[in-house]
Amino acid sequence: MSISGIHNSAVAVGTGNYSVQGSAVEAGPLAAQLDEALKALRAAVEAQAGGMTHDALDQVAALEAAAKSEPPDLSAIARVRGWFGRNLPVLMPAILAVLAHPGVDSAVQAAAQIAQAQGDYRSEG
Repeated sequence: MSISGIHNSAVAVGTGNYSVQGSAVEAGPLAAQLDEALKALRAAVEAQAGGMTHDALDQVAALEAAAKSEPPDLSAIARVRGWFGRNLPVLMPAILAVLAHPGVDSAVQAAAQIAQAQGDYRSEG
């Protein structure tokens, strides 16, 4: 199989595939709000991470990429949240501020609804 010329499309092969669409972070005020939350997170990391600053900033970069992808990369977001929860729980309020951003939050909620629907479907079968 050969697929070419696709610039912004999804391809699903097999059964049981789910996708979340329409939840990307839009330009303008919402994007600026996310950038401010990420900037505050970086400042908190630099002030509170001590010897883990480099690793924590790498995690912030991963979170930024995941939050700004279309749709947001929920697996990467969960990994970053887990990393901070295990290694620097003092920074969780700043992480949660990023996750509360409307574009990221709507993607998380949509994924939760899909997971709920999958669970309901499986329990009926």
